[in-house]
Amino acid sequence: MIKFSLPAINNASPYEILLMDGDFTFCTDLNIHYSISFTEEMELGGCSSYQIIIRKIEDTHSPHDPKVEATILAIVNEFFRSNLEILLYLCDTTDGREASRNRLFMRWFEKNAEPGRFTIKQ
Repeated sequence: MIKFSLPAINNASPYEILLMDGDFTFCTDLNIHYSISFTEEMELGGCSSYQIIIRKIEDTHSPHDPKVEATILAIVNEFFRSNLEILLYLCDTTDGREASRNRLFMRWFEKNAEPGRFTIKQ
């Protein structure tokens, strides 16, 4: 079971995050809604592993919003603060945009991860 502190997430997040049916949801300044959820996966190396799912609810193009990055990172940082588990990120391949999603994720990781704290394997 994943543990989280919603107040801790909201203290670090520029957008207010709500917990709805187990998913973290937020709305941007441009009225674009996101849902962040975690699903339990297989055990890896004696640790539970979880997949993070990031969904933009509206199927519209949105301009770059650094507050979205900060909000998602607040959730991910709380995941690791509260859970000593493995987090998997898989890019959606249904629309052919997985390469750009992966570049964005890697840019976020390289910019924000504390050196030596996390390991990423591709």
